[in-house]
Amino acid sequence: MLLARAGMRVLVIDRASFPSDTISGHFIKPAGVAWLARWGLLDKLTATGCPPIRRRSVHFGDEPFAIPSLPAGTLPALAPRRFVLDKMLLEAAQAAGAEVREGVAVSELVREGDRVVGVATRDRAGARASERAEIVIGADGRNSLVARRVAAPVYADIGAVSIGYYGYWSDFPADGLEVYFKKRRLVGLFPTHDHRVLAFVQWPIDERAAFKAALTANYLHSLRSVEPVATRLADARLAEPIRGMVQLPNFFRRPFGEGWALVGDAGHHKDPLVARGITDAWRDSQLLTDALVAGWGSDAALRDALAQYHQMRDTTAGRVAELNARFARLDAHLETMAALFAELGAAEHASDELFEDHPTQAHATTSTTSATTR
Repeated sequence: MLLARAGMRVLVIDRASFPSDTISGHFIKPAGVAWLARWGLLDKLTATGCPPIRRRSVHFGDEPFAIPSLPAGTLPALAPRRFVLDKMLLEAAQAAGAEVREGVAVSELVREGDRVVGVATRDRAGARASERAEIVIGADGRNSLVARRVAAPVYADIGAVSIGYYGYWSDFPADGLEVYFKKRRLVGLFPTHDHRVLAFVQWPIDERAAFKAALTANYLHSLRSVEPVATRLADARLAEPIRGMVQLPNFFRRPFGEGWALVGDAGHHKDPLVARGITDAWRDSQLLTDALVAGWGSDAALRDALAQYHQMRDTTAGRVAELNARFARLDAHLETMAALFAELGAAEHASDELFEDHPTQAHATTSTTSATTR
């Protein structure tokens, strides 16, 4: 969407067909909602019935953590279902002029020497094709094919520290974000589309086998271990199957090279406890767009602009990622967890402040193709 709005000729290749759901915590903090507002998409999302989330409640054991609700007149948090959000963004990309091919997978990168110059694709009927592009952008998640094929270096690799499982509940009253930390456990919930509530639990990674051995029982027991949640479960109904997030690595990848770039989880993935995945992906999408527009037309200028994108991404995400990985281990005393939570919140605030006055992308016009793949 952003590249097309900047005047570039964009091809979007996605193996899914939309509307399509995906494994995702999909909680978007106000800093992420601000990007939707900047891009003119917030009203459209609100019109889908996505409930605003202003009330926030966090407990460490029996002790509440002082965290104010978001006042009226400010941007709320939102937690849209991905089959709503992703389709809306895809339509916005098309409206901006991007060509979209759904149900098509990238099978390989096309190279000339050391430079990526396009992609080879295969659709669901098995038909193969190839497309050339000045730059191929991998927005294809933590297991990015683009990253693997270009051998993008991984650094600050902490590995996985937790597992998470969630389900959607009907007839479960909740109008805000609720998070409960107990010894080696996290329970949380928030409202989403269709009057449903997402209820999630996280355990430390060293208990993954034990959790999976009795998955449903452990999920329900974790929820019922929190009295304010247990009292509402009695009249609630699990409306969809329980979903698991068991591959939650924490790493950074080098996000650019000759003819390629990475954005979102493909370039930087972290444990979902901090709920920054979507927000950071949108921030980095804007940063990458700005870099491409600023450097287009000169290999040297583009390399410099992409290096600045890399530096800005790591500057804003590094401290948050480090603290989040420590926090998500869920292995500290609750008093220490509360202190880490406060430190993490301060780091997020400092990161977001860098973007309060971030300019929108330049409106350059070019007929050169870029290809974005998920």
